[in-house]
Amino acid sequence: MVNATKRRPLSKRVQYRIEWVLMHLLIVLCSIFPLRVLRRVGRGLGWIAWRVFRVRKRVVVDNISRSFPGAPSAGVDAIALESCEQYGMALMEFARFRRLSRRELMEMVDVEGIEYLDAALSHGKGAVLFSGHFGNWELLGALLARCGYPLHVTDTNHSNELTHRIISGLRIRQGMKVIAPSEPSSRITGLLSENKFVSYLADQDARRDGIFVDFLGRPASTVRGPAIFSIRKRCPIVALFLLRRGVDRHLAVIEKPIWPDPRLKGRDAIRDLTQRYTRILEKHVRESPGQYFWMHRRWKTRPAGELAR
Repeated sequence: MVNATKRRPLSKRVQYRIEWVLMHLLIVLCSIFPLRVLRRVGRGLGWIAWRVFRVRKRVVVDNISRSFPGAPSAGVDAIALESCEQYGMALMEFARFRRLSRRELMEMVDVEGIEYLDAALSHGKGAVLFSGHFGNWELLGALLARCGYPLHVTDTNHSNELTHRIISGLRIRQGMKVIAPSEPSSRITGLLSENKFVSYLADQDARRDGIFVDFLGRPASTVRGPAIFSIRKRCPIVALFLLRRGVDRHLAVIEKPIWPDPRLKGRDAIRDLTQRYTRILEKHVRESPGQYFWMHRRWKTRPAGELAR
């Protein structure tokens, strides 16, 4: 079989190779300079991305405006700017993974609610961890893995396989184990049976395969996996997020485990559980909107009968 990447147009293959070179260059640079410098460079790049290039301006402004009806344009702009700056800093921290030591990691993060992870494991059925594109989600995974928790992160398909390999390699370097999208669902059920953690970033548009729940006032197609595996294995879901506190500090917030409602069955049980953990993310986004990654077309898929915007 011919490799799918080789079937792409020449322009795409050149683009992907350039992205691969740039990512390697970024990792090398981030291995040389101290984190306190890198974060400020990342913040500056985020400022440029929004103020100069206006990256995905239409999507970002629409997402924020419709999530916070009545917000003045200056307020929307401030949230968008903070989001871009936060992502720039997070990118630099992630690129540092090749050299980031456990000591360096632990010194930059305070943890709140670590007992909830231990409580989840005490049941012997593993747990599904849920987070979103909020704060530095990659650093959160590194934190759990370097603390010794049995963490397996679910992956998604990427258009550029070259950069995808680099991303997976950086995660593995920090102790995370990666579950490829091509692996069967039995891999996840097996890990939960072994009392492991399976982690999802479950806040992107799930298209027609998802289930619609309310998120920031609008129905959003959301992946069903976390709820399905929690119900199937009768294990808890633990929502957790890493919030930036200033430029150089983070706070890991681990929420109390939630369980499937035994009174509900089938699709109703999946929707109920999905809605409950989505509300936890919504709470954090409303409290700290500048830490959310607004560039996703989160509400792209609409319920039947509605037109996408």
